[in-house]
Amino acid sequence: MDRYAWDVALHTAWPLAALAALLGGIGYGAYRLQHPWRPAETQSSTAAVQSAFAPIKFSRQAIARGEFDQAERALSYLLQTDPFQTEALALRAEVRLRQNNPSAAIKDLNTALDVQPNAVTNLWLRTIALMAQGMTDQAKKELDRIISHHPAFTPALLQRAQLLDAQAQSSEALAAYSAVLAIEPTNPTATLGRVTMLLQLGRGTDALSDLDRALASDPNDGQIRFLRSGALAVLGRLPEATAEIEACLRLVPQAPRAWLLKGQLLSAQQKDAEALVAYEEALRLQPDLTAAKDARDKLTGRTAAQVTGAMQ
Repeated sequence: MDRYAWDVALHTAWPLAALAALLGGIGYGAYRLQHPWRPAETQSSTAAVQSAFAPIKFSRQAIARGEFDQAERALSYLLQTDPFQTEALALRAEVRLRQNNPSAAIKDLNTALDVQPNAVTNLWLRTIALMAQGMTDQAKKELDRIISHHPAFTPALLQRAQLLDAQAQSSEALAAYSAVLAIEPTNPTATLGRVTMLLQLGRGTDALSDLDRALASDPNDGQIRFLRSGALAVLGRLPEATAEIEACLRLVPQAPRAWLLKGQLLSAQQKDAEALVAYEEALRLQPDLTAAKDARDKLTGRTAAQVTGAMQ
């Protein structure tokens, strides 16, 4: 049975999700781009600081609305007058990452780190930019550096776990996910990552124990039920695994890999007709799902051979 991956890959979008969690959710008043932020000579120092930070406030709100070009213009305006404003540099780096411009993001972060060399958030953002450029080894070294100085900084720990996961280093990734959970026991990404690694390593009992705890917190989580079905399958408890994948599909009926797993479970129980229906539904939802196509074709061939044999 192939890897119990969720319909939407668990780790593809994590850098932007982590950025949103870290930098988002802060409410500010609206600021118009045409308003000048250049403080007048007669302003007090407090007013000048407030005026200087107006582009940052505006940019955060623009990012929340998905208006990245406006955010970048506002931050660039500020950086023309204060090119070493570290908060503006870091925020513009985030915007440039969202605009798929990691090289520009790295330049901003390098400038910010020249001013504040140990700013952990900026170091972490730079690892994201390095990975976006495919500079995995350098990103890994940067993560190790962050973790050595900030061992409880969970975004870096989680990023390192996902990097190891992507490199198919399951044992190391398992240890890394576990390190995150030792600090944040309810971290959902780390929980699902750890369970996936346990399943890959054939440790179905441990995975099932983790999933039972997670399911008690949220019985309507389709991802947890999907993985729990996989754990039960690893343990050979096929009828229970089938019941669990059906519960998953009641929650998320548009998940092609859940239909694929259902087909595999039914096929393993010699329920070929039902398995074929599940494979066809998986392919209807995702026509390029190779595993479902191969399983369907294999099942169809086996059925045809059985029919031929019976006729002879």
